Amino acid sequence: MTTPQPLQLPGLPSFALASISTFLSGDEILNLRIGNNDIKVMMDDALPMIFSTLLSQDFDYDAAVEKEWVSLRVIPKSAKFSSVFGLNASNALKTCFSAFECWKAWKRAHQRYAGTRDYNMKAPYFLRAARIWARLERWLCSAQDDLGSAFVSSLQCSLRPGLTLEDLHAKRWLDKTPKGLLATQALWSFYGDQQTRTNHWIGLFGGMSAYNYVTCTWFSGGTLLNDNSAVVAMCPLSYSTNANKFITVDPSTGQLKCWLTEHKACKSKDYDAVLIWMDEYVRRLETGYFRIGRLENDRPHPAILHYPHSPGMKSRRVTRGVECCAMAVFCPWSRQLGFRFIYSIQLRLLTGGEEGYDPDRGFATCQLKSRHWRIQLRHHDDSSIQAVNGDGVIGMYPLLREGSHRVDSQMHTSVESDVGTFSYQSCTNEGVSFGGHLLFVPGSIEEPTGPPFPVYLDAFPLDDNPGFLY
Repeated sequence: MTTPQPLQLPGLPSFALASISTFLSGDEILNLRIGNNDIKVMMDDALPMIFSTLLSQDFDYDAAVEKEWVSLRVIPKSAKFSSVFGLNASNALKTCFSAFECWKAWKRAHQRYAGTRDYNMKAPYFLRAARIWARLERWLCSAQDDLGSAFVSSLQCSLRPGLTLEDLHAKRWLDKTPKGLLATQALWSFYGDQQTRTNHWIGLFGGMSAYNYVTCTWFSGGTLLNDNSAVVAMCPLSYSTNANKFITVDPSTGQLKCWLTEHKACKSKDYDAVLIWMDEYVRRLETGYFRIGRLENDRPHPAILHYPHSPGMKSRRVTRGVECCAMAVFCPWSRQLGFRFIYSIQLRLLTGGEEGYDPDRGFATCQLKSRHWRIQLRHHDDSSIQAVNGDGVIGMYPLLREGSHRVDSQMHTSVESDVGTFSYQSCTNEGVSFGGHLLFVPGSIEEPTGPPFPVYLDAFPLDDNPGFLY
């Protein structure tokens, strides 16, 4: 019997070895190095190039984008861990010293996530998902709300641990993950769902309300609809209907859709749309575009509110020391209820030192008497302006003081005061912008101390084609 001779590759340069390695798997290359010391010596110089190539082949890793060798941290599992890969997303990433070490780390990450299943693990998706969730974790740690820190704590506790591929298969997953859902799986690997049964107001993606329409959107993971689209966000449409609101990911294209509407939750047509959508949401939290406040005026529950605090979307004007701010949100799911926009208006009497404070305003309190709106419809001419006039706002006549307000109704005068800004929400179906003025009485309606005066509301946009929906 002839003894097998070791493979001889005399004098091959490193780039040639790297080229040959493209026909071998990483495990085969390691076995080759272990089995032949001469080959090991020759290959050592080529290892950076070889495993850089393998990182790209096996995990779509882009060293030019990352600038360094970064992988997911794989440490022993614990019931306290949130992420599949560690304690949470903030400690899920680690920097490796070489392409070889990085490749080995990604092999361990693949084994942790997919086990023995055949799975195309895309490193860029998992790295982006980890960074997005880490930013959200930092925001949750730093976020403060005027209604009590218990809300932020409850939101943190509601997030469930990340899902492995085996977890997904236990929930009725597809035998082979479609290309359009690979980014969604990466997102779910750090946090897998949200437990909100005991508190409907802690939806991660926030909400809005007007009259009996109340929506607060939860993060959802691991659920497929009949068409195999993945649900990433859902909630009941309102407390008065049995309909549901879903935001889904198309398995073929990765596009985000607002279920039962023609609208997209993200306009990107790329396979990673869900990560673009999530990244933008966290950015809005970080910049204060979305803020924490009362979801409903008559209930104390705080929530993340969808009303946009952005110069292009929010109007602000001060008249005689009364600040009037307003903004609107497009609601594609509410069309069957007869409206498409919910707008929020906030009123307060400024205190000394604030921008717009008027020391000569001539009153200590003032009370809203009537509203006079002008809604610009599609055509920009005088005939396309809809006028809305009426007493109070949704049956309320707020009386403003510095630092507080009192809400009177049509039926009685309240004796209770509420700290902070008076705000209310209503809805409209048409228009491209909304403005007008409110008529206030110095003192109170029952005991005026001067003639009525207008408080102007600068026009704010009604955008029915936003770039993102939550």
